[in-house]
Amino acid sequence: MPAKLISVIGPPAVGKTTLAELVAKELPAELVLEDYAGNPFLADSYMGRDEARLPAQIFYLLSRVNQLSAACWPQEGLVVSDYGFCQDKLYARTRLSACDLESYERVATRLASAVQPADLIIHLDASVA
Repeated sequence: MPAKLISVIGPPAVGKTTLAELVAKELPAELVLEDYAGNPFLADSYMGRDEARLPAQIFYLLSRVNQLSAACWPQEGLVVSDYGFCQDKLYARTRLSACDLESYERVATRLASAVQPADLIIHLDASVA
């Protein structure tokens, strides 16, 4: 039976990585972290450069597909991630223009079947102080 996936999701800076690290250590489980530092389009995207938003989202999409690919998924144990593949479309809807969103969703829909679905989702939320 394939390894079970626990995905920790929520808005930016809510503590997803911290909780995922703690859960992975306690269970124990393999830890899969979002590759935000490797995204070469992220800084430009956050600085408001519209032309960088779609490439930034596609980078995350492809990174997540690679990390959560059912084809190379462990055959047993537990895996904890600090993101959920299901949440990627939500971010895209808030960051992309209608035209870019349509392009993104075409790609995401074709790739979604290659991803190991989460067996448990932990959703974190926090109010803005």
